[in-house]
Order: sequence, then C-alpha cells, then structure tokens
Amino acid sequence: MPEVLPAEVPLILACQGKGICFKCGDLLLQDGAEALRILGAVGLFFSFSQVLAVWLVLRYRNQKEP
Repeated sequence: MPEVLPAEVPLILACQGKGICFKCGDLLLQDGAEALRILGAVGLFFSFSQVLAVWLVLRYRNQKEP
C-alpha cells in the first residue's frame, strides 16, 4: 500500500464522502479561479482609489494656502 502524504488527506476524505473523486488538477483550477476573482476585486478597488487620488492632487496642487 502506498504511503499517504499529509497534504493528500483532505483530498481522500472529500472523495470518500461523495463517492466521486476529482483530479487534483481540477481542484487546483477551482482554487486558482477563486483566488483570481478575489485579486481582481482588490485590484479594481486600488485602481479606483488611485484615480481619486490623482484627481485630488490635480485639484488642490496649486493652492497658495490650503
């Protein structure tokens, strides 16, 4: 019987409960897609905040006494 690595235990338990076994690549693709969605939302937030910062700089840059 082959030795089971600790990282493989959640995959084995997920397969035993459902009776369907997913390939490791499918699970990694699902996790990667979720991570990209989260990172995309974070990137959008910071890009819009940067646009706001540029607008504020251009508006208030040349004031004599703020």
